[in-house]
Amino acid sequence: MLEIIDVSFSYGKSEILSGINMSISRGEFVAVLGVNGAGKSTLVKIASGYLKPQKGDVRLGGKSVFEYSPKDLSLLRAVLEQETNMEFDSSVLETVALGRFSMSGFWGMDGQSLKISKEALKIVGLEGAEEKMYMSLSGGEKRRVQLARAIAQILHEPEGKLLLLDEPTANLDPARSLQTMSICSKLCKMGASCMAVVHSVNLALAYAGKTLMLKDSKIFKFGDTADVITSENVSQLYGLDCQILGDSAKTVALSLHQKALSH
Repeated sequence: MLEIIDVSFSYGKSEILSGINMSISRGEFVAVLGVNGAGKSTLVKIASGYLKPQKGDVRLGGKSVFEYSPKDLSLLRAVLEQETNMEFDSSVLETVALGRFSMSGFWGMDGQSLKISKEALKIVGLEGAEEKMYMSLSGGEKRRVQLARAIAQILHEPEGKLLLLDEPTANLDPARSLQTMSICSKLCKMGASCMAVVHSVNLALAYAGKTLMLKDSKIFKFGDTADVITSENVSQLYGLDCQILGDSAKTVALSLHQKALSH
């Protein structure tokens, strides 16, 4: 479904990504882990078509994302960026309805899009907040509104759609973080695919079928989460002595001692 082919990217002389090759199949949930500056956000921007690599290509449905028109691309994938800057204030419902713009025109305010936008708000636990003004919300509430916007973009027909999320659990309390990852998992079971940047190894273990580890601008590990998230790999990725604890029902990662960081 999504293919990232030999992608390399630099900001000036600073190499951020080098020779990245990976693919995500329909229905897969991939977590992306790595230290700050590892290139996780840049990878999301390139995968979404927002940023063009100096080398390589990104294909969605067999076609380069850079060959789609903005409208056609928006019908296939939804993106939650690390930061969303609103130029003007709007109601919560209007903000979420922006995700329906390609299907419904300005504000996405036709009957079906309003219904879908309200459903997306309910999914993230913000039903009843439709008329609140976006700028009045807390950081965590704003994050959930933006997640609802991305969900609304693909919710009507999630089969074969792609959800790209850069730190979707930022500013969220533990319960809302779990809720967010559960939402992504359910959308994948409905036929969507998801790639989410997270900083919690525990969340990746609990919800992602596959995990990508980025280190030193390259793929350090990529594969089934149970094979990738090991004590040795996590220790090397973060510069921590780490022990993976748990059983078949529930697995958690426990950091024991911090080593001298070499990143």
